[in-house]
Amino acid sequence: MKKLLVDYLTMSFKYPDHFEKVLIDSLNLPQDEMELIKSHFGLSNCIYYDGISIHFDDDLVILEMSGKGCRTCEDLNPCFDWFSFINSFDNGILHSADEPCYVHISRIDIALDDIDNSIVDIPLLQKYVRAKKYVCSSRYVSCIDGTRELAVYFGSPKSTRRLRIYDKRLEQKLPDDSPPWVRYEFQLRDENALSFYLNLRLCNGNFSKCYFGVLSNYLNFVTKPRDDVGHHTERLSTVKWWSDFLGNVSELKNLYLPGREYSLHSVESYFTKQCASTVKTLYLVHKHKSGGDVSSFLDMVESASLNSKQKILYENYLGEYENN
Repeated sequence: MKKLLVDYLTMSFKYPDHFEKVLIDSLNLPQDEMELIKSHFGLSNCIYYDGISIHFDDDLVILEMSGKGCRTCEDLNPCFDWFSFINSFDNGILHSADEPCYVHISRIDIALDDIDNSIVDIPLLQKYVRAKKYVCSSRYVSCIDGTRELAVYFGSPKSTRRLRIYDKRLEQKLPDDSPPWVRYEFQLRDENALSFYLNLRLCNGNFSKCYFGVLSNYLNFVTKPRDDVGHHTERLSTVKWWSDFLGNVSELKNLYLPGREYSLHSVESYFTKQCASTVKTLYLVHKHKSGGDVSSFLDMVESASLNSKQKILYENYLGEYENN
């Protein structure tokens, strides 16, 4: 038996004032029972109910649901349709951060529970991984074979796409004679979370079709070690048990929205709308701590690393400046 779950969801909304009330109403949250807690995102307010957090200030709202929160949402809303909920913000998701209304899916975890499957288990997967009889989009792979965890990880902890396959029966400390229970848990962040949603749209909200299509594209177990064929992994044949597990699905590749303009103007616009108030807060704190000396704040800025796009942008600016 296979069962799919949305097991974590984080979305941010740049919508008109008091959008947190819209979320409370749409999720049927009991407002009188929600408690006020500190926002770990650094926003002014955060209200919490049984695994569901809504962080907000004047111009930004962040909805965060843990695994427990996702189950709470389903309990409060029988037959809750996750695709319909996320898709209701489709216009905002497709807009850029510079638009008046903008929605960002920063994290979505999709878990597949495979119960009572006597063929595909963690020892089998680890055996194929150690024999290099697999092809994966991520280079980072780790096998854990312990008394408390039996698992295979594909993708590093910092990756925006990570697949954890583990023995749920062992994690839950269930009796040895209970049915086998393997969980395949995709943790998707930022562009990979967006890609999953875009593929889900193409699948008309069919989570199973989308999940297995994305999984098929991401990971494959094959009959021979991949070192035998070098870079020509397309020549490797999929093992029957993995084909049977995936079913008759078509691979779904990552999808992206059309590229945004990346320029000094767009960076300054993003900074003004998203970061300026946070930077000012840190500036004032450093200034107050040091009696007006802001060198510690400047040191923090100077020590920050630029990513590749930022380096290119800065180098282009220097080139234009010198030419002028």
